[in-house]
Amino acid sequence: MTLTTIGNTNSPETDVEYIFTGVIFLTGVFVFATVMGNVGDVISSMNANRQEFQARMDHIQMYLTHKKVPASLQLKIKKWA
Repeated sequence: MTLTTIGNTNSPETDVEYIFTGVIFLTGVFVFATVMGNVGDVISSMNANRQEFQARMDHIQMYLTHKKVPASLQLKIKKWA
């Protein structure tokens, strides 16, 4: 238990205390893993949204170049998008 606690705390002495401590530690690990997983999902979602936006902007740029839209108007369109 020393490796999983903070400093000099009371160690469990009975079987019930060991079981309770183990359950609490495992619960903490699962909660931490869930939070970290959710943070990872949020970051992944942000990256996916950014890539989707960049793909749309690339398509807009190709269209504007193909239609020979003036550079000043292209800049206004990009700022609006």
